[in-house]
Amino acid sequence: MKFHRAFARGTRYLLARNAGLCRTYRRAKRRRIAILMYHGVTDQPLPVYNWCHMPVREFAEQMAFLAATYRPLPLSEVVQRLAAGSPLPDLTACVTFDDGFRSNLTNALPVLKQHGIPCTVFVSTALPDTGQPPWPEQVFSAVAHSNQLSMVVGGKTFPLASAADRLTAYYALMRVLKALPPAEREAEQVSAFRQLGAEPADPVFATMTWPELAEFARNDLVRIGSHAHTHEILTSCTPERQRDELARSRNILREKLGYCDVLAYPNGDHSQDIRRISRELGYLAAVTTRHRLVSPGDDLFALDRLGIGAGWPLRNFEVKILGY
Repeated sequence: MKFHRAFARGTRYLLARNAGLCRTYRRAKRRRIAILMYHGVTDQPLPVYNWCHMPVREFAEQMAFLAATYRPLPLSEVVQRLAAGSPLPDLTACVTFDDGFRSNLTNALPVLKQHGIPCTVFVSTALPDTGQPPWPEQVFSAVAHSNQLSMVVGGKTFPLASAADRLTAYYALMRVLKALPPAEREAEQVSAFRQLGAEPADPVFATMTWPELAEFARNDLVRIGSHAHTHEILTSCTPERQRDELARSRNILREKLGYCDVLAYPNGDHSQDIRRISRELGYLAAVTTRHRLVSPGDDLFALDRLGIGAGWPLRNFEVKILGY
């Protein structure tokens, strides 16, 4: 495992510094499919770095490269062709967003329209009733904006003196929260908010309301998929809760928008039973968060995606979408 990680780091280093080598690797991987995973696209700086929320300038640069170099297709079309064993164009790519942030509508969509790039947005259906962020962004906002000088996580005190301190504390808190079943996670989150004196979440993390989602989905470039109902990590839920999360989300989206065929597992976590439940409920495919290109013949209910985060130079993006 250490050898593979070291090899991947070395390959990323070489590709990022050699455009010709990068083109060679791209040709070699042209039959594989790059499903890109984004979250939010911001038009204002954040007080603390957040991997999931990319400045619109970076997003526009990446989409220009994608449109010029790859063949962007709707995820639903790619799924249909994979299911049928039909060929796909060389350098096929799909753009996806998790969580349904309002910034997908206000900041990302104009860029996508400019380049004619389709996208799929995965929505947790409990959120559009309020427009509130998913719980990880609520936690991030509480840590980033707290007036406290420190916080305790897992018995250890973390200073909050600088942006770097706050990011470290946030990562530590998320490691604890993600390991807990839903009820315990909620209780621990409430306790953390009490420590931090949490205010309402930063509006930059707002999610789309139902009217905004309807407006978004009317665009021919946009398809909506399920991100479960409440954004709970499914592997932390009971089998009954897993089925309810997936069934409720699909039913609501079908009622509100008329369709729901694809699913993104929250946090990417899934199991054989979760994949089986997804099939039984009528989903056609599901995507994960494992950083890997997709090949024809892969399990349609475990399609991997390439996580694209904020703060990368374009050359790093070119390397990342090769699967490194």
